[in-house]
Amino acid sequence: MQADRASMAWELEDAQAWAKPKGEFALLVVERPVPIMPKDKVFLLGGNGKALYWRLRAGRLGVLVPVEELNKVDHAWAFQIQYAT
Repeated sequence: MQADRASMAWELEDAQAWAKPKGEFALLVVERPVPIMPKDKVFLLGGNGKALYWRLRAGRLGVLVPVEELNKVDHAWAFQIQYAT
């Protein structure tokens, strides 16, 4: 996934629980504490298997998901965190 991280609609302080921009990406914001560390990886189950770009800011986890990946899943979106060893 190539994304211009500087120009993403990705301001966590202004995001809602789920914001789906008109562009190529959707932003998932998790308001609850998530046990995640910098080298961990996040995946969309049922997607292409590539790790998603994520950021932890002000205690909230933001995951940038290509809309093309979301369209591969029919009923519910589930995400997996792969913890670094």
